[in-house]
Amino acid sequence: QATVDHPYRTVIVLGGGAELTRFSIEELNRDGERIFSAAQLWHAGLVSSIICTGSVPDGSKDPQNIGATLLESVGVPSEVIYTVPGENTSQEMAGLREFFDNPPDGFPKTGDSALITSAFHIRRAMRLASTQQLDFDPLPCGYRGEHFSGFSPRALVPNAEAADNFGLALKELLGGLVGR
Repeated sequence: QATVDHPYRTVIVLGGGAELTRFSIEELNRDGERIFSAAQLWHAGLVSSIICTGSVPDGSKDPQNIGATLLESVGVPSEVIYTVPGENTSQEMAGLREFFDNPPDGFPKTGDSALITSAFHIRRAMRLASTQQLDFDPLPCGYRGEHFSGFSPRALVPNAEAADNFGLALKELLGGLVGR
């Protein structure tokens, strides 16, 4: 666990927490807790650097760059933000392995590293990290749960958010089954 006296060497923010709007403005999306959590750690003095990951095939809306821009917009210095490409979690972990094998000048030399991703994704992400011999402290966020204030018949009515959450859970399950 990081402290102000012994901050994390870095936290990795897996892509998927931000996107460009149709007006080409960077903004947090449903998984934006990832980027927000990294900013909180930086401002609390609990991390020395941040790595944003994620890319898209045409490079036009890479999550790594959008995440870096958003972190800078809330006061995280650009010189402590690094980026690593990858179109999916497996590719991001391979990119991180390469990054840690050949870190750029200025990257902190010592300390523990942590991985920030959505709670539903953390288990699979940590498994994929271990396949690359990467050792991270898990820092899940965005649990997508609500405070339970008692049963209501309304809870039985299907809604779009429930279908979306089911789709994400199914994706994680299938990803685990095929080893990705």
